[in-house]
Amino acid sequence: MKRLVFLVEGAGDLKAVPSLASRWLSDNLESYAHVHFDTNPFQIGGLEKISGRAHVQAQWIRFLNLA
Repeated sequence: MKRLVFLVEGAGDLKAVPSLASRWLSDNLESYAHVHFDTNPFQIGGLEKISGRAHVQAQWIRFLNLA
């Protein structure tokens, strides 16, 4: 089974994504029955926090390992 993990920007996204993703997956259940939705998104801030510079890339690797 595949695991779907979300990386979100802020506190509002952190609250909204579980509800939105659950609704979307339930509406498309036959296509995504093999997907497990992780209900604990990672709040990372902006995209610049996980891309680009070497010290930031370590954070990206950490998030991938946690997922």
